[in-house]
Amino acid sequence: MDELTGRKVAESLQIKVTGSVGLLIQAKQQGKIEAVKPLLDAMQAAGIYFSQRFIAAVLQYVHES
Repeated sequence: MDELTGRKVAESLQIKVTGSVGLLIQAKQQGKIEAVKPLLDAMQAAGIYFSQRFIAAVLQYVHES
């Protein structure tokens, strides 16, 4: 399924939407993972694109910068 289409459908049904990075942030906050950065790096190595600005903001938010 196209991610954008899925998000729009979920939001139209008033379903809360959380992306993969949001799940990583939650996992770190709950102590389920130690760090977000290695997982973001692995996602990028697998071909998922994140801007450097986005990565910097996420890492700052989870206190890894």
